[in-house]
Amino acid sequence: TTPLDIVALGEAMIEFNQASAEDARTYLQGFGGDTSNAAIAAARLGVRTGYVTRVGADTFGRWLLALWEREGIDTRGVAQDAGAPTGVYFVSHGAKGHEFSYLRAGSAASRITPSNLPVDTLRNTRVLHLSGISQAENSEPGYGQGWEGYGKRFGAALADGTIENFMTGAILPSVLHQDPRYFQSGHGSFTRRTFYAVSRTLITRGDNGKNEFNYSEVVGGAMSAAISTYSYHPKGKYVTTTTPGVLRYIPSDRTLRNTAKVWGTQYGYDSLTLVVKEFWPDIRRKIRKTPKNEPGISIQQQQR
Repeated sequence: TTPLDIVALGEAMIEFNQASAEDARTYLQGFGGDTSNAAIAAARLGVRTGYVTRVGADTFGRWLLALWEREGIDTRGVAQDAGAPTGVYFVSHGAKGHEFSYLRAGSAASRITPSNLPVDTLRNTRVLHLSGISQAENSEPGYGQGWEGYGKRFGAALADGTIENFMTGAILPSVLHQDPRYFQSGHGSFTRRTFYAVSRTLITRGDNGKNEFNYSEVVGGAMSAAISTYSYHPKGKYVTTTTPGVLRYIPSDRTLRNTAKVWGTQYGYDSLTLVVKEFWPDIRRKIRKTPKNEPGISIQQQQR
């Protein structure tokens, strides 16, 4: 199969945009999702483009599939989920400009996991385009909006990952005598290898070479989430409003709930990273067009 030039991975949604600031009852239907928009723009420029996402097995999901097919986008990486709806958002026009209201909790795309990603589609591309929804959803509103808010979120995410990597890959493995390296399976079906990769977040090897519970990942991830959340994530504060003399309170994000959210996000990233590590040698061989029996490191060799 000819490799795709770009594959976009993200969530596309149905948009309902308020017709005008004066008409609060009329909304115009459209399509949203920055990764979907980027894929469409690339396809219109003649770039071979694919999209990876999940949509509901509903009318809105069929509308999106029809849109991508009209635009010439490869949809082999799009799955229909009969148990979850396609995400929707509304755009209203207030005193501060466009205001977004998302109805995506439990959406089909929110149920994307490393185990149901179409790895073959991801392998067959030169560029993978990703994005995030934290800014659009105003996640942790204490960061604010605009480029300043984006910079703070980006910096916090980078710091979260750095602390987590240091705790799970260096400090706790040294203290607990656990091996933080990933040992590729390299054989079996796609499902089996994916399950093996994800399970390594719970099972690792001790310095004695035996399998044991991965305290470094689980406990280290929890510790790093607590350190980062209570160190530099937004505190509660009052901000001005458009009404003179009236302040609005933004609650603190230094909470147990947000700590669990940071922990879960990092755990998901680590799971996805291990899946990529499992299949990366296959991807590399395909790119280099080298045979499968190319000399490499097997699990048996790594155990020596």
